[in-house]
Amino acid sequence: MKKVDMTISDLRSTYKAEIDKLFGDNSFTKEEAKEAVISSGLDKSKWAGLSQLLKKYCSTDEKDVYTFKDRCGSQSVVKEKKEAVKKEVKKTIQKDWEVIAEKDVPVKVVNNEHMHNQEAQPAVLSMAKLKSSIVNLIPKKDPQYVAWGHFKDIKSILESKIFYPIFVTGLSGNGKT
Repeated sequence: MKKVDMTISDLRSTYKAEIDKLFGDNSFTKEEAKEAVISSGLDKSKWAGLSQLLKKYCSTDEKDVYTFKDRCGSQSVVKEKKEAVKKEVKKTIQKDWEVIAEKDVPVKVVNNEHMHNQEAQPAVLSMAKLKSSIVNLIPKKDPQYVAWGHFKDIKSILESKIFYPIFVTGLSGNGKT
């Protein structure tokens, strides 16, 4: 649940002090909260804003019953948390820069054991030569193919090796491809 900052204004501070004086951390009703506005010396017109604040942040499971217990925070606490996060981020970034700035230590591999040594030579990796194979992607001629439709026109265009746009139409399954 979000916490409400009751130290953000004099109005809130005065009202919270009056509630603490009357009820402490205990629950209080809507009528008691309204009476606390008057007893704290605040103007009755301030009740509308304070009632909205109570409804939003201090409501309990019971109707028109409120509590400030575990629901009040202050901006100073939030600022302290933000400052702590900023310090942690700075420390992390500093450590990262230290790691980046470190010189690489060569690693010597002997019998699958890594040994850090100043005198070790960097390992040289080479690719194993693969057997080259050529794969033919052109399908074999289908002996059962029946030449029909625009076959002769398309064959003559392809054999001429001259660019000529072709638009083949027809029902699906008729071998347009």
